[in-house]
Amino acid sequence: MVKDQQPIRWSSALATLLDEAVSAATVSAVSRVLDQTVAAWHRRVLSNTYRYLILDGVSVRIRLVGKVQRRVALCAYGIREDAQRELFDFLLVRSESEAHWRSLLEELWRRGKIYCCVHCANESEPTELRDRV
Repeated sequence: MVKDQQPIRWSSALATLLDEAVSAATVSAVSRVLDQTVAAWHRRVLSNTYRYLILDGVSVRIRLVGKVQRRVALCAYGIREDAQRELFDFLLVRSESEAHWRSLLEELWRRGKIYCCVHCANESEPTELRDRV
C-alpha cells in the first residue's frame, strides 16, 4: 500500500500526526500494519441482505512510483434494509472493462452471498448487458 512512496514523506506525515519525529523502522512497521489491515478488509466475509447493489467506476488520480497517474476504482456498494450504504469492495484498475468488473463481482461472490435487487442505472447500455447484470 505505501511501499511506492518515499519513506521521508511518510515519516513527515506520521511525525505531524504524532507530533514527534518518527524513525524509518516505525514507518515500516506502520506500513506493514496498514497493508495487513487493508488486505484483511478485502478478504472479509460478506453476509447480509441488501436492498440495492450499486456498481460505480470512479476515475482517480494517484501517485505511483513518483508520478501521478489516472486509474479507475471499480466500487461495489450495497444499500441495506436500514438505508445505510456499505462499501463491499473496490478494485483499482487502469481502465474499466467487462473483465475487470467480472473479476470484482466473482471475488465478492466467493466471499459470501449477497442478496439484493439489481437495478441498472445506465439505461443507455444495450438491453443484453442490462439483462446480464
